[in-house]
Order: sequence, then C-alpha cells, then structure tokens
Amino acid sequence: MTSKNRVDAIWTIGGEQTQTGKGFFKDDVLVINFSYRGELKNRPKTFKGVVVYKMINDNVLDGFWSEKFGDDDYLGFEEGRRLSVDEVSKLKL
Repeated sequence: MTSKNRVDAIWTIGGEQTQTGKGFFKDDVLVINFSYRGELKNRPKTFKGVVVYKMINDNVLDGFWSEKFGDDDYLGFEEGRRLSVDEVSKLKL
C-alpha cells in the first residue's frame, strides 16, 4: 500500500497472465483500475478495466471486474488471496 490508502498492484491469473493496476482501499473495499497486454485478432493490445474487491478476511478478497465499456463478454467474478513469501518467490513476474 502506498500513501493515503493508495495501492499499486500486480497479480497473476491462472499462473499465466500478469496484470497491473493502481487503486485505493477504503472501508474493507479495494478498487483497482487495471491493465494487461494481450492479443486481439492476432495483434498486441493493452486491455483495461476495473476490479472491485470486498475484504472477507486478512487473506481473502471477493470481487467482480469489468473491462472497458462494460461489454457482457468481459464481466466476471473472482476471489483473490494473499500469497505466502514462498508462493511469491515461485512466480514468474
């Protein structure tokens, strides 16, 4: 966490896709504007969106996300969890 409840985040989905973002934390809610590199029609593209998490406990977040424009094909729900130091060291960042 940075100053004034601001957050710089990096996370991996499915052990393959790395996303980064910036956001804030208030009243057990974490909001992050994120982006990641991917492909669209075989061309590199940066995708952007927002994810909102509710803190369930110190290790688990329950969230939902939307990519730009709120297209129904790019809406979802997910759970985030805190990784141990050993788990983080094994990630390919």
